[in-house]
Amino acid sequence: MIFAPFSLYELIKNEPAPYKQDYMDDGWVASSYLVPDSNLALKNYRLKFSRHKVAEEQINSLTTKLCEISSRGVQVVCFRPPTTHQMRNLEDSLSGYDEITIKKNLQCSFVVWLDFKDSDFESYDGSHLDEKSARKLSREIGDQINAGFLPLLN
Repeated sequence: MIFAPFSLYELIKNEPAPYKQDYMDDGWVASSYLVPDSNLALKNYRLKFSRHKVAEEQINSLTTKLCEISSRGVQVVCFRPPTTHQMRNLEDSLSGYDEITIKKNLQCSFVVWLDFKDSDFESYDGSHLDEKSARKLSREIGDQINAGFLPLLN
């Protein structure tokens, strides 16, 4: 292992952190809570979304840029990361995120939207996928790209 930082939590509290992080040589970090709680992040995100909303001008700028990049023959793959049912409801009701409009605005040349079923994945805190689910998501993204999208560029 090239890099394994000290846990700030452990240094400050002088006790083991309630989560583990495994640092991989490629830079990826597998993380999980020792006692998973899929509702843990909801309170924090409810507060964030009450103060900060998705800005329409930023979404418009992003979709314009992605369509511009794709018009040059670069395939752009987009997706909404799987999450818990509760977090999805919170995002949909409070954040200002409008997936239907975003998908519609991204219907340009080489932009592809991948859909994943939340129920196929597990979150240990309501915000992050557990290691098994994160690996599964990465594999599914790669499989979908390899199965049909990259040939569009040939």
